[in-house]
Amino acid sequence: MKKICYTLVMLLMASVTSFAADDAKIILQHNGQAKIYDSSQLAEAINDAEEGKDTLYLSEGSFGELKLTKRLLVRGSGVNTIINGDIAISATGTCTTPILEGLYTTGTVYVNSILDNMIIKHVSMEHFLLNAKVSKATVRQCYIRNTLKLNAYCDSLSLINTKIFNLDGASTDNNKCNFLNCNICKAYWTRVAGVFVNCIISAYWSDEDRGAGSISNSLLSYSVYNSHYISIAENSIQNDCIPFYPNDYIYVYDWGTTYSMGMTYAMGGAYPILYTDCESHYAPSEQKWFGSDNTEIGIYGGNKPYTLVPAVPRITDKTITVDGQNNKLKVSFSVTAQ
Repeated sequence: MKKICYTLVMLLMASVTSFAADDAKIILQHNGQAKIYDSSQLAEAINDAEEGKDTLYLSEGSFGELKLTKRLLVRGSGVNTIINGDIAISATGTCTTPILEGLYTTGTVYVNSILDNMIIKHVSMEHFLLNAKVSKATVRQCYIRNTLKLNAYCDSLSLINTKIFNLDGASTDNNKCNFLNCNICKAYWTRVAGVFVNCIISAYWSDEDRGAGSISNSLLSYSVYNSHYISIAENSIQNDCIPFYPNDYIYVYDWGTTYSMGMTYAMGGAYPILYTDCESHYAPSEQKWFGSDNTEIGIYGGNKPYTLVPAVPRITDKTITVDGQNNKLKVSFSVTAQ
């Protein structure tokens, strides 16, 4: 039933934008009814929505900054649904659905309020910052194009199948977040107490008292940005990890006492290295490192590989014509399940 509702809303979205490609629209789904807003009416649509129940669908196109004051699902169509500016979340309470999905923002996603069970999926953002305590928060299949700032509010944050360009931590006593199947391009000079599993991490620098967390079934690679050191603090734990340092610029500082070589490598010889898009490049591409779940490490492993396409039915072909003589709108379309 939910897929039927999604399809009908997507069809409506297609029809209201078919005559003006740059005319982005918002659809508020409320109690089985749909209300259409212009792209400039995002705040009005949020104000009209019922907290904890309604969904805002954003078409492809551009919208202004998003100030989410209620627990709503704001769902776009992917990277072509663009928020020009920041996304500021100030809703409180416990989420029963994801809160952001299928969006591209040119700015930062801020979480400014105490919010439980927050889920963000398929969102590309410049920065991600928690300014308030969250409980059991999940960022899944997202792309943080610049910095994820870890602080005392991150203790129950999980990042899954997510690309992170720069990881920056504030204290080894906090930020005990979890990273599963992530690609992290730059993680040096950072105090990180998180748990890393099945990740590809480039230029991980964690000297002295820094880095009180653990890393397992992951590959630690040199950085293409500055050929920086791989450095692991003595008080961190590394199990079944593989270091990769192909030239004299790479230095393994200290692997601690629990380091062991235990990953399984298929078809030998090549190592993944993270580049500017936080993607790994194998040579040849079919060669993989496998993690603890027997899928490849990094963002394309696990049970929900990385993608910025939201998991909803999508209209792949449509024809909309107006029968002026009979005052009818003729619509034909094809739907592909995601």
